[in-house]
Formats: sequence, structure tokens, C-alpha cells
Amino acid sequence: MASDFSKTCRKVATTDAAGKPNGWLVELYSERDGFTEGLRGQVYATIIAPHTAKGYHVHAKAFGHFTCIVGRVRSVVIGRDGDRRQTLLDDENLRTVKVWPGEAHCLFNESDAPATIINFRTPAWSPDGPEQLTIAPSVIDDPASRASIKQFLATNT
Repeated sequence: MASDFSKTCRKVATTDAAGKPNGWLVELYSERDGFTEGLRGQVYATIIAPHTAKGYHVHAKAFGHFTCIVGRVRSVVIGRDGDRRQTLLDDENLRTVKVWPGEAHCLFNESDAPATIINFRTPAWSPDGPEQLTIAPSVIDDPASRASIKQFLATNT
């Protein structure tokens, strides 16, 4: 509940494609929270447990902007044309990775400690309609997964 000077931030446990816990996230600011003025989108922090991954996810309409502020993760983005971009994100060399709608993306925490990622996404998450397609990293390169992504995008864009 938001007041004029503070709001409660919602913490959500997260799981991988198989339902195994992989960390959590907390919404910090959102155009939908009734508290934050002038923001078009949403900002959240996500914690990635050691040796786990967040993703792969494909969002039909959302842009993501991911910055690692604690720890070290490998970002992998697969474009609509199948090109693969990898970037090391860590708190020593602060960088932000942009993910366009329709791109599969995953964050791999390859370290022994939790990693913290800040994401600015636009538009803000909404409970209306299918928001994302989740695909396990082990099958992201399978032809069936590529077909699922194409079908998801054709239906939701």
C-alpha cells in the first residue's frame, strides 16, 4: 500500500523453467504502482542464486535494460534472426544490456554468491494477457523451441 511518502515493495520468489527456485525479485518503481510519478515502465531488482539462471524468456512487447550491480553474470541474448550476443556483466565493469521485444534472453550466475541485477523494462508488467514465454536453457537451440518463439510472437505482437 502506498502513502504519500512510502510504499511497500512486493517481493516475488522466482523459479526456472523446471520450477526450481533460482532467486527472487522486488519491484522498486512502476507506472502502475500509484506512487511513482512520471515513470513510463518499471524498475525492479532481481537476485540470481549462485550457479543458476534467469531465463530464457521472450517478451512480445517489452524492452529490458539489465545492469549487474552486485556479483558477476553472463548475459546471453538471442535475436529474432538467431544471432547470439554474450556480455559479461559485473560490479567491476558496470554495463547495461538492452533486450528488444521478441529476443530470447538469459542471465547466468556462474559464481558462488548471489548476483543482483537492476532491470528497467517498458512497458511495465501487466497481468493482462500472455506476458512472456519461458524456455529452458537446455532446449533453447532446439527447432521446437524456435518454432514456439515464432508462434508466441505471431500471436502476441
